[in-house]
Amino acid sequence: MAKKSTGTGTSKKTTTGARKKAGAGSLPAVRVRMYRQGLGDCFLITFGVGGSDEQHMLIDFGTLGTKATTVAMSDVIDDVVETTGGKLQVLVATHAHQDHVSGFKSQRKTLEKDLSIKHVWMPWTEDRSDPLADKLNIDQKALHHLV
Repeated sequence: MAKKSTGTGTSKKTTTGARKKAGAGSLPAVRVRMYRQGLGDCFLITFGVGGSDEQHMLIDFGTLGTKATTVAMSDVIDDVVETTGGKLQVLVATHAHQDHVSGFKSQRKTLEKDLSIKHVWMPWTEDRSDPLADKLNIDQKALHHLV
């Protein structure tokens, strides 16, 4: 945090000291971990950080397979398992593009063996019982045949 010094007109950095502890009425601590596994998305959000009942949410888990990094999806899932103690409250797949969901397939064995997942959230467009979602899926398949 920058603080102006008096008299000289220059500024210098100062530290604010330790963070204030959360009060009874404040929000719980949250940590967002963004994995850098190349072109793709994967976020691990932890609620209640440092508390006795941390809750974890994994949002997307994919990559396009770029060679721009040495981080593999197996590295990511190993860290997720270690960080969460093998427990996810929520797994979210925002949409079915490879850069968001490819790791669910490539790391399926580890996901099934090493993670307990309480809830899975998927976009409504993946719900085949939804008439509009089903129509969109059929229309999308028809477009793929044209290409």
